[in-house]
Amino acid sequence: MNIRALPALAALFAFSATASAHFVDGQLYYLDQENDRAWFVNPDTLAVVPMPQQTFFADVPGSLAFTIEGKMLMANYGNDQIHEFDGDGGTAVVLTAADGITGINGAGAIAIGPGVGDIFIADLDGAEILRFDRNYVGLGVFADSSDGLIEPRAIAVDSEGNLLVADSGAAAVFKIDAVTGVATTFDSYVMELPIDVLVRNNKDVYVLTDRGNIHRYAGGDPVQASLIGSYAFGQASMTFSSDYAHIFHVNINDKWLRRIDPDTGASVNVIQLSGKPNVIAAIGSQFAHGTWGQVPGHAQAGTGGVKPTLSAVGDPLVGQSTTVEVKDVVGGAPVVVGFSQGTDFSTLFGAEFCLDLTTPFYIFDPFVASGTPGVAGDGSVTLNFLIPNNPALFGATYYWQAGAIDAGAAQGLSITKCLHMYIGE
Repeated sequence: MNIRALPALAALFAFSATASAHFVDGQLYYLDQENDRAWFVNPDTLAVVPMPQQTFFADVPGSLAFTIEGKMLMANYGNDQIHEFDGDGGTAVVLTAADGITGINGAGAIAIGPGVGDIFIADLDGAEILRFDRNYVGLGVFADSSDGLIEPRAIAVDSEGNLLVADSGAAAVFKIDAVTGVATTFDSYVMELPIDVLVRNNKDVYVLTDRGNIHRYAGGDPVQASLIGSYAFGQASMTFSSDYAHIFHVNINDKWLRRIDPDTGASVNVIQLSGKPNVIAAIGSQFAHGTWGQVPGHAQAGTGGVKPTLSAVGDPLVGQSTTVEVKDVVGGAPVVVGFSQGTDFSTLFGAEFCLDLTTPFYIFDPFVASGTPGVAGDGSVTLNFLIPNNPALFGATYYWQAGAIDAGAAQGLSITKCLHMYIGE
């Protein structure tokens, strides 16, 4: 295998290392149903201050989540809208009833998928789960009443992209397979209704019910169930701290912000909040801190009809090493790898080319693939590199693609699909 250790890419990323407006990892926010506003809770000092953007909070704030870019999404149940907020006070309505939003009424009704950051929304009134890409383009209905949904209130996405849906109407949590779309009953409940669901980074699943119970499923196994806490009845919400070391929990009736050990269930009352706290969210707990994702598209085959692949190992985090691998090219072939800050599908040598060369981009000098020269699929190249320890890179996105000179490919070039890179911290 041809392995190239590259120096820190400081010079390569310098052209785009400008700070973007985003909420900071670890920050804690809650929605106040009484005053129709959002509050920020400093997790270190416990100071509680209102968010500056209050204009859009006139109609029953109902759900909070954070995108992979660090933008806040807030659902308004009263007007069937999703609002986006950035860290500089910018606001925008990004989804409305015209996009299929008919009634979002659940603390965890918005979830962010792994990889490219697709957005899943539980529409209670429509009894369906809607899916959008990170630019809010509709990708269709992911699940509906045919999957058993009646009143989906909360959703969570595991590391494999499977969806867990807390459905109070069905008194059950459903698991929907990311590949097949098949829904199965994860667990069902008697004399209590599931209202929120979380997935930990170790695959543990946590379900909160209207009776104030928190059920833990070790390893995401429905058989490994245990009750780790019982709190006040009524509308409530929970979220993980950004490091997954704690669960934060609020209840609209007793108003306590609690910190709960996710393993033992031991809890501490941290601070009693004002108003009617019905939703809580911590940035960094709903998406991987750095992700790679495959962008839909087509690869151009090389010798023997073998299509080259592009993949990555290691989360792309500032100050950390990560690896990009090109595989299944013809042995001994020259391989070109590049990335750009934007993407714009076009045609190159008859193949689908996803890099946008009108945005900042970089093309590495050609590498020579390992393997027996001329043998189909026998070649590979591995690039190890360090992402600069520059906080301004947090939230930056890049698109990678590779091609190999190959006489057996159309127009002499085999090309991989595009890979999306989101840098976390």
